[in-house]
This record gives sequence, C-alpha cells and structure tokens, in this order.
Amino acid sequence: MKLAPRTQTVNIEAYQNYLKGQYYRGRYTPESLAKAKECFERALAIDPKYAPAYSGLALYHYTLASLGIQSTGDIAPAANSAAVKALAIDPDNSEAHSVLGIIAALFDNDWKAAEMHFRVAIGAESVPPGVRYRYLFYCLLPMGRVPEATEQSRLGLETDPLSMILHFGIAWRMYVAKQYLETIESARRAHEIDPNFYFLWAVMGLAQVHAGFTVEAIASLKRAVELAPWFHLSAWYLAAAYHRAGDRARSQEWARKLAASHGQTYGAATFYATTGDVDAMLESIEGAYRQRDWNLAPGISAPFFDPYRNEPRFHALLAQMNLVQNVANEVGVALARSRCG
Repeated sequence: MKLAPRTQTVNIEAYQNYLKGQYYRGRYTPESLAKAKECFERALAIDPKYAPAYSGLALYHYTLASLGIQSTGDIAPAANSAAVKALAIDPDNSEAHSVLGIIAALFDNDWKAAEMHFRVAIGAESVPPGVRYRYLFYCLLPMGRVPEATEQSRLGLETDPLSMILHFGIAWRMYVAKQYLETIESARRAHEIDPNFYFLWAVMGLAQVHAGFTVEAIASLKRAVELAPWFHLSAWYLAAAYHRAGDRARSQEWARKLAASHGQTYGAATFYATTGDVDAMLESIEGAYRQRDWNLAPGISAPFFDPYRNEPRFHALLAQMNLVQNVANEVGVALARSRCG
C-alpha cells in the first residue's frame, strides 16, 4: 500500500501570480525583480497560507544579494523570515530549505546546517532546477565536492534542459577546474538557448582570460557589462582582462570607477589578484567576508587566487569561513583534472 500524497486546495489566481513572480525573478534584472516581488505579494494577499509565495519572496531577497543590488546583511533577515514562514506552512518546501541552506553556509559559515537544509530540499518528490543549482554552487563546490556538484547539474538538466542558471553552474564548475576550453564551449552552447544570459558571458570571459584569449575575453566581458550594468562583478572582470591584455590605462580607469562604489568586494579581489597587488587583494577579500559577499565562498577557488593560497592572511580567512580543507581539496581536484584534460 502507498499513502496518497497530501492534497491542498490552491487558489488558481495565487498560483498564477506565483508563476509570474518566478518568471520575473529568473530574468535577473532590477526591474524584473521588483515585478517578481509584486507578484509574490499579490499571491499572498489572495492566499496568506500559500507557502510557495513565501519561498518566492525568500528567493527574491536572496537574488538581490547575489547580484550585488543589496548587501547580504540587509537582506538576510527578510530572506530568513520569508523562508521560515514558508516552512511553517509546508515543512517540505524545497525552495525555502535551499535559501536557509545558503544563509547557513554564507552568513553563518555553518556548512553542516547548510548540508542538512539542502539534503531536505533535494529529497522532495519534485526538485526545482534552481534548488539543484543553489546546492551545487553555494554548498558542494565551496566544500570541494566536485563529483556531487556535477551530478546535481546532470539531474537538474534532465528536469529542465533549458535552465540557464544550471548551464551557468556547469560552466562555472568547469572554470574552477581550469577546463577553460570546455567552459568556453559550454557557454557557447548555452547561448544558443538565450544569447542574453549575462552570467554566461561573464564566465566565458573569465575562461578566455585564463586561456590567453584576451581580445575575445574583453569582447565577452564588455557584452556582459552591456547586458547588466548593475552587475559589478562583470565590470571587475573586465578591468582584469584589460590588465592581462596590457591595456593598463583602461584597466585602471575601470578600477577607479568601481572602487568608489564597489570596493572591498569579491570582484575587487579578483582584479587586485590579477594585478599582483597582494595587500589590496587581501583587504578586499576581508571586506567581502565582513559584508558576507555571496560571491566569496563560491568564488574563492577561482584560478585568480592560486598564487596567493599560501599567504597567511588568505589562509586565516579561509579558516574563518571553515573552508581551509575544503578549498584545498577542490583545488587539488581541479589541478588533477586539468592535467588529465
């Protein structure tokens, strides 16, 4: 005998507003995010007990932080509150668990708690592709569990082969493993689905920088900046690409402009790592940690930082994040793969 799944009457109008909110949130622009919030709040006005709308609000707040539109400190309480409300109504809500997993990992540096939330999230009968992306990007890769991250990518794309955020997750995994040509090819294939998905232009540009294709890298990163001028990471990457290309004037011009508004962030650290300014790089990493920059833990294993991993301050910061051994393991795996490939 099998127990029948729980049934819950859903107001169709609330459901439609939730779907619209998910669509707008997935566009990853400030304007679309504002629309997403309106849709989720409209769904809750219609049905205050509709758990997916609360998890949608939690994801809305998380996305603001992940894009650098608002600081983690500003959004974490609201994201946590919305996720907790979703779970009070539906304890198995996978989206809400995934948000709490990210907060545990990046805000509290509690990787065991993060793993617990994500295991519940992926144990759902139907796992949204975004949940698998958040698990691999914010938990598995920072912990050095590359094969498991690869498996989550595969399972997610089986469910939704058009998920652009999952395609980005795959490309990022290849990039941190120093599989630069594979990263470029993966991003190009994904752009056949959506040529305007700026995350993929950014990771393609990074791979091109490290592969020595600086002209192509500058073009890719300029495209990322054009598509999303609010996403300051792409602009920092572009400054780094200009430095690698020997165009120090443009590199410094971009850096000066960005430092005024986005100094001491993960993006700034990648730039200073490229220029060899160790003190500025470490200060930026420490600043990113204090602000709980949501790009720091997923990005700390990027090849930019390979020459500095033995720096005492770098090592101390990883210890604060509870990631010393994890990053060391991931880098070892990446190096082994690069030699084999």
